[in-house]
Amino acid sequence: MPRPKKRRKSSERQARATQSAQLRAKKKKLTPEQYMRRSVFGWVLVTLAILVGVSHWLAHLGVLYEDTGLWDLAIGYPMAGLLGVTGAMVLSR
Repeated sequence: MPRPKKRRKSSERQARATQSAQLRAKKKKLTPEQYMRRSVFGWVLVTLAILVGVSHWLAHLGVLYEDTGLWDLAIGYPMAGLLGVTGAMVLSR
């Protein structure tokens, strides 16, 4: 007479946890269209940051237009940095 199989409760529990984690990951997965849209948006932000930074640098050199002083320093460079960091965050996801 064959002996009944022993149930391995720990491995069954681990398998259920793995399956549920795979289902959650599948729901979070981006479609190729969503990925491309997010990628383009991120690169637009990074390009805009570069343009803002270069334009402010040229303004301080006096090439483009007259420097407006501290207001320009307080707004221009931090805005370029913020746009660059935001673009990098969008691209990294």
